[in-house]
Amino acid sequence: MNKRIRALLLCVLMVASLLSMAACSDEESKADPTTKPSEQSKPITGKLNYQVKLVNGVGQPYTEGLIVTFVSADGKEALATVNAEGVATKELDAGEYSIKVASTDAAAVLSYDENAKVTAEAPELELVLANAMGESFETINANSVTMEGNLSYDAYFVNVGSTAVSVTAEDRNYFLFVPTEAGKYELSVTDNAATIGVYGASTHYIMGQSTVEPVDGKISINVAADMIGSGNTGTTVFVIGLDVAEGTESCVLNIIRIGEQDWTVDQEPWSIYAPKLEIKDYVLPEGITLKEFDLTASTDACKLVLNEQDNCYHLNTADGPMVFVQLGKPMYGICLMDMVGEIVYGSDGTLMQTGSAPFRYMYDNGREDFFKEDYTDAMRQYVTARDKASGVYPLNKDLFYILPKGIEQLGWCREDTVNYLFGTEEGINREIAWMFLLMHEDAPVSELPENPDNTEDPNQGGTTENPNQGGTTQNPNQGGNTQNPNQGGTTQNPNQGGSTQNPNQGGSTTPKPSEPIEDNKDTPIEIGGVLEFNAEVKANHIVYYNLYKVNDANLTIKSSDAYIIFDGKTYEAKNGSVTLSNLQSDDVTLPVKIAIGNKGTKDQTFKATLSYPKGHRENPYTFNLGANKTETAAGNDLGVCYKWTATKTGTLTITIDKCSSKFGASITVTRVVNGIPVQETIEDGANSVSIDVKSGEKIEIIIAAKPNSKYQYPKATIETTATIA
Repeated sequence: MNKRIRALLLCVLMVASLLSMAACSDEESKADPTTKPSEQSKPITGKLNYQVKLVNGVGQPYTEGLIVTFVSADGKEALATVNAEGVATKELDAGEYSIKVASTDAAAVLSYDENAKVTAEAPELELVLANAMGESFETINANSVTMEGNLSYDAYFVNVGSTAVSVTAEDRNYFLFVPTEAGKYELSVTDNAATIGVYGASTHYIMGQSTVEPVDGKISINVAADMIGSGNTGTTVFVIGLDVAEGTESCVLNIIRIGEQDWTVDQEPWSIYAPKLEIKDYVLPEGITLKEFDLTASTDACKLVLNEQDNCYHLNTADGPMVFVQLGKPMYGICLMDMVGEIVYGSDGTLMQTGSAPFRYMYDNGREDFFKEDYTDAMRQYVTARDKASGVYPLNKDLFYILPKGIEQLGWCREDTVNYLFGTEEGINREIAWMFLLMHEDAPVSELPENPDNTEDPNQGGTTENPNQGGTTQNPNQGGNTQNPNQGGTTQNPNQGGSTQNPNQGGSTTPKPSEPIEDNKDTPIEIGGVLEFNAEVKANHIVYYNLYKVNDANLTIKSSDAYIIFDGKTYEAKNGSVTLSNLQSDDVTLPVKIAIGNKGTKDQTFKATLSYPKGHRENPYTFNLGANKTETAAGNDLGVCYKWTATKTGTLTITIDKCSSKFGASITVTRVVNGIPVQETIEDGANSVSIDVKSGEKIEIIIAAKPNSKYQYPKATIETTATIA
């Protein structure tokens, strides 16, 4: 081979070698231009900051009450709490960690991707967190345009926030939302293939089509203040429906409050009318004939005059025929008893009632001048107290105020409304048309004596005798005292303990009291949720009461004339007051049944006061940092309650130093987070309990002795030390 050929071959080899080196260099530069070839397979080591951000179904962060646990491959755990941005951060050795999430609320059940991990290559993670679907549901009836008849479904209750719900594609999935706060709410589902709708605001019959159109997959609903419920009028229940794609088994339903509701008078809550007069069961005296009002009569012929003695209205004069409200018999197709419903208590003490139509009045003349008042509860009470045979009750100040307003609002006497009752009748006097619910004693006013020589009223059938001759004077239609207006004297029934006086002689006689009269033994007055109430008891009478929610309360009446009957025993006043201790009724449906008596010689109003012993949740001690000593009485299963206000942000720890009981002690610490109690209890075998607190937070602490095997609670002295760090 000549020199020329060898030179050419050498050049070719050199070019090939250069191309090969360039190709290798290009591959290396593509892999990582900043990393040397020897560093390409080197693992990440050292310490790294791992971050997990917890958000709800619409991307909003959870900022408190959650703990993230980082679990390494060998099972080691490291904990971190979320910050104000919803991020839990932990410095850990580089590696792979599984993620667990827990709530500081022991009762909370959370749902999230339990396969979520963070790695050295991907140390940051955003995790969608939701509440698990609860077990509470209601059976509803739904109508479908594609199916015949009504179908029943189990509709599960969901709350504000994000809820992981179980679903099926076979049919529509229903959920019930019961708002507790007025405002604007946005409903959505974190599944692009799912469709959401609102199918009515009733759990009894559901519409086939959604009542609200979704916009960009979201539905907005407005919850007005009067939809939250007042008294017994109830709260609106929204029925939510989800249609999902084939194969979908779960998704996240989001209910987010996005703002306040724009003000209108319709959204203002109704003021609940409280009767000004005591409502007592009424029995119409025998021999009384009632007559309906002539609604075509002149206004002057139908004047209603208040009698200040009996607080009831009479026809044309204060001593004229008594006027009654017809509550039980339908008149012109209207029956208030059927409309507002009667309050009935079942044998177990549960409140039962029928009827649902509200009896209300609303006036609106702009933002500064509006008025809304609901009379439904008051009318139910009067319906319950009516004379059961005739259905009537005397027209008193309450009913005289309520009826015209309620009737005006409903339009029963207004010709311009569809509810007008008298379309087929001629000559109705509009000024007295509202009296169609009234009746009066069938006794013409002209026949009433103007200046009688005796006290006998022939139209009422009552008899008046000289009280010194043993007779009694009582108007059977009023049930109270009878006074001769021409004499000015007062005549009382001597069996009621009052004084009897002949106004023409000026002398007085106080008869010896007989057996006390039991006023309302069969229908006790219901008292609940108050610390004071007035007991109006006539002389030598007994009034019965049902007291609710008075767990461990003491009842005291400061009067030498008062006495209390409880559980077959009579408790007399000592040193000017009578006290009944340790009443037990923590169940709202189970009352404490008592009676209050008046052994005095005049009618009295006793102020009954309920109080709680020191250390009760309603009357707690003040807790202090440092050493504390707690004394618990034998049989005390509630423990001793303390209130403490955090002086700084940190972790409160309470340690049991000594307990005189061999069965040990328990400590429960509770703080409220977003309206939900977050509780920590000392664990068996441990001697301390800790809870995170914020400066200014009010904390409840209950220290108690543990029971023996027979659940008997011993007397104990418990010494503790409290610190915050």
